[in-house]
Amino acid sequence: MNGRQKLLYLPEAHTDFIYAVAGEEMGLIGAAGLLAGFLVILWRGLRASLRMRDDFGRYLALGVTVVIVVQGFINMSVVLGIMRPREFRCR
Repeated sequence: MNGRQKLLYLPEAHTDFIYAVAGEEMGLIGAAGLLAGFLVILWRGLRASLRMRDDFGRYLALGVTVVIVVQGFINMSVVLGIMRPREFRCR
């Protein structure tokens, strides 16, 4: 737990860039494991929502799964530079 990125380089290391800190601390295997963990949550949540008998349970399981997984994937995409905020310019 002696990573350098969280000390002075990342603006909000404990919130916005947690995947970068986790990747630095745990390495490639840990970052891939975190990604695999989110994929497991997605798989299990979709599986649970498909097995529900009533509509409320189906939508609840799907909603909770989507909220968790989409937030994780957005965080990972921003940290990896795949997705970045759009720059607004006045012409």
